[in-house]
Amino acid sequence: MEKILKTISSYMKKHGYAAQLQAHMRTREHEHFKKLVISKSGLALLDAVHCLYDLTRTRAFLREIQKQVTAQSVVLEAGIGTGILSIYAATKARRVYGIEINAPTFALAKKVQAYVESKGLTRAPIVFTKGDATNAQFPEKADVIINENIYTGLFFEQQIQIARNLRKYLKPRGVMIPARLRSYAVLCSVSGMPSLAPGEMIVPIELRTKVRITQLTKPFAYDDVTLARLSKRGVRHTEVASCTRSGTATALLIYTEVHMPSGACIRRNQTEFLNNDILLGLPKKHILHKGNKIRVSLAYRYGAQPSDARLALAILPS
Repeated sequence: MEKILKTISSYMKKHGYAAQLQAHMRTREHEHFKKLVISKSGLALLDAVHCLYDLTRTRAFLREIQKQVTAQSVVLEAGIGTGILSIYAATKARRVYGIEINAPTFALAKKVQAYVESKGLTRAPIVFTKGDATNAQFPEKADVIINENIYTGLFFEQQIQIARNLRKYLKPRGVMIPARLRSYAVLCSVSGMPSLAPGEMIVPIELRTKVRITQLTKPFAYDDVTLARLSKRGVRHTEVASCTRSGTATALLIYTEVHMPSGACIRRNQTEFLNNDILLGLPKKHILHKGNKIRVSLAYRYGAQPSDARLALAILPS
């Protein structure tokens, strides 16, 4: 596992992608994502490189592949990025298929594949194709499907749409990596930064100023998705939350736990990219007092931009 990671990281450094990533990271995540049309062209090439260098996330997926893939496994990956997960699967599997929608990223993955294969580090044939995983067809069913197209709250990325297409290629005893995603929300008071406009998103970890986020309610689970058994196309949730301390609610904080088939979990604040806490600006500020009951309604389709979410709050009579 570490040998593959080291080999591909070395390739990125040697060919200048690591240096390009440093410059790319100067653009804040929420500003960058506003410019992308992910349903048509996926993430940018340097986003794929960034995913590779998010080592907690990358190692979590590599460890799960190590647990789930055997010498008899057929593996299918959607959104191959740099190709690292498919390539590692090919050190163990019988055959590996991977698909990538973004043309520059696909070209990079093919180069990385050739580089790793030239060193004799894989055992299974790898078939990478350029295409859209939401409607792609494959020649056989898979024992393991990897779908690492994750964003907090299931915004932006087409992970659910991809899973709907791919699950028909999953063998009866096959597994999806990840298996389940559970999203939580908590009402917050945010100070130390300009007020968020209604529906505006910010990634707090990126802010260069000292921002104070005070939780006014306990976190509540508002979405729970098992990727192999999908029954809905978006979020529609209403929660009555109790105010645990007084303050002015200005934002809804959202985070997502990523659960693996083995039971392992990528929890809040463990990754560096694409699955951090996000803040959504509320339609208006609400002055809350400890003990208030607040009805929180949240609705959006999977893969939508946060600004498209319908978010409403109401303080209930005591």
